[in-house]
Amino acid sequence: MYDFGLRGNLPIFIFNLLAVRYFNVRIGHSSSHKFMQDQGVPQGSVLSVTLFNIHMSNILHQLPPSVRGMLYVDDLQVSCQGSDMRLIERQLQTTVNRLVKWCDQNGHTISPSKSSCVHFCRKRNLHPDPSIHIGNIQIPVVSEVRFLGVIFDSKLNFLPHVLYLRKKCERSLNILKVLSNTLWGADRVSLLRVYQALILSRLDYGCVVYGSARASVLKRLDTVHHSALKICSSAFRTSPVTSLYVVCHQSPLELRRRQLSANYFIRAMSVPSHPLKPFALAIGLNRLYEARSFNIKPFSERAKAVRNDAHLNNINVGDNKGSKTFVFFTFILKLNKN
Repeated sequence: MYDFGLRGNLPIFIFNLLAVRYFNVRIGHSSSHKFMQDQGVPQGSVLSVTLFNIHMSNILHQLPPSVRGMLYVDDLQVSCQGSDMRLIERQLQTTVNRLVKWCDQNGHTISPSKSSCVHFCRKRNLHPDPSIHIGNIQIPVVSEVRFLGVIFDSKLNFLPHVLYLRKKCERSLNILKVLSNTLWGADRVSLLRVYQALILSRLDYGCVVYGSARASVLKRLDTVHHSALKICSSAFRTSPVTSLYVVCHQSPLELRRRQLSANYFIRAMSVPSHPLKPFALAIGLNRLYEARSFNIKPFSERAKAVRNDAHLNNINVGDNKGSKTFVFFTFILKLNKN
């Protein structure tokens, strides 16, 4: 905390909070002897997460310049890109060795069984997988990995994540079916609130990332959306989908993904050091993707297309320098007569 510039009584208060702590185990009416706890943060304290983040924030400074990393509480991800597999393997092994050394000095341990390595590549020919070790244990190379609730596969087509998300949402549909009983069930407004809390929130989470999947893959989630709207509105199975959108005041998942992507894009533009900003300022890529329409556009190009459709290209997004900036992005839906 002193390295972060915190002075005065606050570091002294935190030191006294963490200095002398004891714990014991009680089973029934019997208690064990007291033991001193000299590491870790208090369980359930409101300051525990903040103190843990302050302590773990220094781990990203151990990465070499050619390796990128992201940290969320105790979930750490490091990545390196290039065309030479042996060079990438040496850089990642050097990074792992530095991380292990930092953990040993700061009272942490990296679990090899919970670690995994994924080789993101779309080459069809045979190519070697990297061999990275934590100590004497090799990190297993897998075809897909789950990071912060999103499943990343080696081809980045996000089909495993969409299938997992669909299966998980279909289980939640049973709750709506029970609550939609005609005798004692809830009304339409309550069912829609339950749907938005249990199912739609899962569909929205991570859509900025898995939104780059093929249209045929993303359509697998539309059946869950339509089934939920039919249950909430008590409509027939043969009811047209457009009428369900109007009755339930819901938009298609495609438009929701575009709206959330545009909102995230504008928020990212307000951060001066955001890694997405160099790609957002790049120009001259429209002709490239128009020539090969079968290629999926990256996130920045898809967000730019949404801004073009909404005629918001001339809006300048200011930098967020400490103050709270709220950006509202409105969509104008044009309904065709067809």
